[in-house]
Amino acid sequence: MGDCMNNNIRTFSEYLEKEDIAGRVLEEDNLTMFVFNADIESGPTAKMVVFFPHDSSIPDWLVKIEAFDYVKIDDPEKRENILEKLNELNNKSVFEKFVLLNDGSVIIKMNYTYYGNFNPDQLTGMLFHLDDVLRDEYSGFMKLIWG
Repeated sequence: MGDCMNNNIRTFSEYLEKEDIAGRVLEEDNLTMFVFNADIESGPTAKMVVFFPHDSSIPDWLVKIEAFDYVKIDDPEKRENILEKLNELNNKSVFEKFVLLNDGSVIIKMNYTYYGNFNPDQLTGMLFHLDDVLRDEYSGFMKLIWG
């Protein structure tokens, strides 16, 4: 892992501590992850994960963010309606991309790109935005699933 990525991980960790933002740090072979809970009223506790790769094939100026454990579609007959909803959301969205996985789970992906100085405040702002999106769109998914 490059010095730049090490510095970014340390900077982000220190920022979270200073701002008293709760999250867990997980380490794997080629990855450092910061995991945050998004408690959705009358819904699940989704996970928002910030991925800092230690892989030289991924540029140092790219940080991936994904939301998991959000919505799952078990009824194959609802799949087409969900795909239409995802397409609508992806067309209006600037930052986030909604994806339907083969197991019926909906995840949301975002990228934080920066050139020059890594800014933990901007990255945290994107997490707060993602938290808002999870909350705002949940009822629309539930209408399709239960409707």
